[in-house]
Amino acid sequence: MKLNGEDGVRVAEVQADLDLHGITVETTAPDQVIYHDQPTISIKGTGFNPLGNTLRFANGILGKGINYTTVTTTEDTITLRIVPGSHWRKNVENLPGFLTLLAVNAGEGYVAVGPTNAAKGRDVATVFERPTVYSSNTKLYRTHSHELHIKGAGFTKVLSKPQLRFNPPLVEGEDYTITVIDRTELEMTLLDGHSWRPDNGPLIVTAVNTRGDEAGWIALGGDGVHVAEVVEDIDSVVTGGVEVFPMGIKVYQSALQETITVTGSGFKDGVSIQFEPDIKDGVDFDLEVASKNKITMRLRPGRKWRGDPGFIIAKTIKVGGKSYPLAGMDGIRVAVVLADPTIKAGKDNFHETQSKVIAISGHGFTNVADTKVIIRPTAPGAYRVLAVLEDTIRVQLKQGFDWLPSFLSLKDEDESKKIPLQVTGLDTGAGEIVYEEPITIGYVVKDREGVVCDDSCEFAFDGVCDDGTESEYYYYYAYYGYYMDDDLGGYYGEVYGYAYDDYYMPDDGYRVSACVEGTDCTDCGGVDAIVDYATIVADPESGVESCVNTCPYSRDGVCDDPRGANYCKLGTDCQDCGPVGADNFTRADDDGWWDDDDDYWTFNDGNFLDQTKGLEANRHRVKTFNKADSAGPAAMFLVVLEGMVYTVGAIFAAAALYLGMRWYKGQSVPFMNVFNPDSSMHQDLELAPTKKMPITPDVIRT
Repeated sequence: MKLNGEDGVRVAEVQADLDLHGITVETTAPDQVIYHDQPTISIKGTGFNPLGNTLRFANGILGKGINYTTVTTTEDTITLRIVPGSHWRKNVENLPGFLTLLAVNAGEGYVAVGPTNAAKGRDVATVFERPTVYSSNTKLYRTHSHELHIKGAGFTKVLSKPQLRFNPPLVEGEDYTITVIDRTELEMTLLDGHSWRPDNGPLIVTAVNTRGDEAGWIALGGDGVHVAEVVEDIDSVVTGGVEVFPMGIKVYQSALQETITVTGSGFKDGVSIQFEPDIKDGVDFDLEVASKNKITMRLRPGRKWRGDPGFIIAKTIKVGGKSYPLAGMDGIRVAVVLADPTIKAGKDNFHETQSKVIAISGHGFTNVADTKVIIRPTAPGAYRVLAVLEDTIRVQLKQGFDWLPSFLSLKDEDESKKIPLQVTGLDTGAGEIVYEEPITIGYVVKDREGVVCDDSCEFAFDGVCDDGTESEYYYYYAYYGYYMDDDLGGYYGEVYGYAYDDYYMPDDGYRVSACVEGTDCTDCGGVDAIVDYATIVADPESGVESCVNTCPYSRDGVCDDPRGANYCKLGTDCQDCGPVGADNFTRADDDGWWDDDDDYWTFNDGNFLDQTKGLEANRHRVKTFNKADSAGPAAMFLVVLEGMVYTVGAIFAAAALYLGMRWYKGQSVPFMNVFNPDSSMHQDLELAPTKKMPITPDVIRT
């Protein structure tokens, strides 16, 4: 069918590329790791203007000497220097984080260097808070004290683990382990058989590194920072000839390990130990002196080593009817208790290959390094532990593998067949717990045919849905939520009065997704989150509203749900898109409301309402268009705009009525002397100037 005869219809005007719009920026955050006050950084890319560029950062830092200055610029590198008193990222409580460049203006307008409307841009540096260590006079027994808490700032739990250098030297993993409590506190735990110092004296931290790279070491002024005073262990003579050695064996609260071995010297029959927490011999456990160097504690049925995870510390030891404090009442650690891990059964469906990440719910999980989970019938090498929270383990299917082995494949089976996916064993750090009755966490079902859903998005597996399908307010949350750790809100954005603006975008009200729909499958809910629009009306349990106008962009003449621009949930821009299952993008167009809507806000469009008839049969009823179903700020703007039009019209009508009344009564009608009939164009041009300037002999007039 020809359009407009042989001429066709013009749909776009193509212009030549601007010379200074060929800009690209490299993602250099993995390599460029900096502290937040590091003097200079470099931005690498192509197409930069050697004469100068303007940069737009996600956290609002500004150039021209406000936050930073440009030191050098070439076509592929820009070097920036921070202004004293400013920082690349100022909100240190939320570091580490990325320094994200959104756009570059090389002289012909801002050019987005990444999916800027989703506030992704290009990460040009990974920023850490500059760490520091505070001094302390904590007393440590050379081997008996099991832990040391170090206070300071800039410690981080993610991306890298803080590193310390001591005098005398201590080696992490050989002499101690380190745990980050929060950004201001570290916990060091002495490993079995090691000491804080080979002799008595101060323990000094000479340098700290939280970035992980060799250039990240920061020397602490002078000889370092004094964090503890190491003293000799209390002699066994003082404790009745008995000594307890620090131990760090890991046990669960009650699962798997039923015994704890206390090692030391001088043990004899009749010895007893008071522990913290207050577990008692004969009630919670049975104590047996195996030899002069070993005591065995056996947990009683139905009891726990601790009510919550933590240390078991021997506080005092009783020998010959007399009690002796251990390590000056600080006590000596004899075991580390981990929570009994539990797994909840589930009924979720997982597709053979399309479900890339599954979540195992439960309790008592620790960290990625210590967590091992056995899933069957999946092959052991087909998956890996992606992330661990206290109540969730996220397991990722490796590329090229299936949740089912080949002999159980469902490719040729019917859609209703399911195969249980079960956890048969779990280890969170204290040994593998084997379940006699495997726990079913879900069911493996056949892949969905004809569904386009993959993880090819650049930002896949980051926990944020980047393809624009998450919710009607996705774009709002994508902009603000993704940068929960940025410097806006009390920092750069507010201090300098800077508001984010897409100078290169024609309409700031529209925020498009970072990736194409269907390319961030896992983060957006998986393959089953894809809506089959054709079956929604027929499915009363779909949970999808058929015809409401709760979309922020409803009633703007553009279909904004997934059938159109995809800014809102399906069915929430009913006036512009039509009801689900009765799509009509033209009949629902209400751009002519200035002309045809005598009573627009009571919604009297007969044509539109005709489309909603009959929807009650499938439970997707049309909601009454009341105040609760208005379009929010967009509707308020239209209300104000309509009111302004009516007001201006009323003013002109009143003026016309006033003039008409004066004319009817025979009175003079006031008017402005816009045109004087007694004068002419010639007079205006010829005579007026002669009043201001006399004619001289060298002036000729024609």
